[in-house]
Amino acid sequence: MLKRLTIALATLLAPVQAASQEAPVVLKPSSKWYMDYGEGHCRLARQFGADADKSVFYLEQYEPGSHFTVLAAGKPFRIEARRKPTLRFGSGGATVESDKVRGSTMGPYGEGVLSTGVSLLPEPDTGPSKPFAPLGSSNYTPDPLETFLEPEAVKSISSFELLDKGAPVVRLSLGSLEQPIAAMNACTEELITHWGLDLAEHRGRTRAPYPKNNPGEWIGFNEYPSDMLRDNKQGIVWFRLDVDAAGEPTACTIQQATDPPEFGGVVCRLIMKRAHFHPALNAQGQPMKSYWRSSVRFELAN
Repeated sequence: MLKRLTIALATLLAPVQAASQEAPVVLKPSSKWYMDYGEGHCRLARQFGADADKSVFYLEQYEPGSHFTVLAAGKPFRIEARRKPTLRFGSGGATVESDKVRGSTMGPYGEGVLSTGVSLLPEPDTGPSKPFAPLGSSNYTPDPLETFLEPEAVKSISSFELLDKGAPVVRLSLGSLEQPIAAMNACTEELITHWGLDLAEHRGRTRAPYPKNNPGEWIGFNEYPSDMLRDNKQGIVWFRLDVDAAGEPTACTIQQATDPPEFGGVVCRLIMKRAHFHPALNAQGQPMKSYWRSSVRFELAN
């Protein structure tokens, strides 16, 4: 059995053409939007359908930005029988390709679909990509800072779909996302203050911290928790590091994790020992205290 461990960094999205087959199951809202102001996350949730079709949909963020964790759970969203499940935001929204869609569970709603690093809008064409350089290498240059998703830009998005081989299977009637995304933006800014960081300074930040050494080497294959390996357990841990003006991590916080919880302790213990950063820069180009976020995926592959 091979062990695979990855630091999740980005998600690539591209639109697909839906096939014309049977009409999808359409679920209407059965609750208002609910905003969960968590310790390390903002979660926007809404319930759809009723009885056997009762489902939940949520968007989650762990910092200000334009990418989300997306989850939809309930009987209509079980994907074990789907050959090529994809997700789509309509009208004019992005599509999440099948290699980025995973099965998950959500409490009483049961099984569902999960994807991370999702843009609600199609990614813009930025021209030729820069030459690849891994994080921690001497020729790595950080990407531009991610900005808020403007609420006005998503007001036309009114549905979320699960597709199989390009054909819609389930459609949630979301309603306009303009006001929900405005609420999400306000929540994620509150997170910055809650973490003890200067919000005004972060609004003018010209560079985020980025690793001096390769994140892929922070946790080795042989450090997969032995109890979890024996029981064939897998998991994802989303974490945040506080990084001081010298580029050193001063604290590690687990913002979200799938069960079992043992993975979280391993992540913080090892990364605090091994991670080193170029510090964030403020509007004047001076080093500043900030944070760095990522995730670790513990996977077992045959």
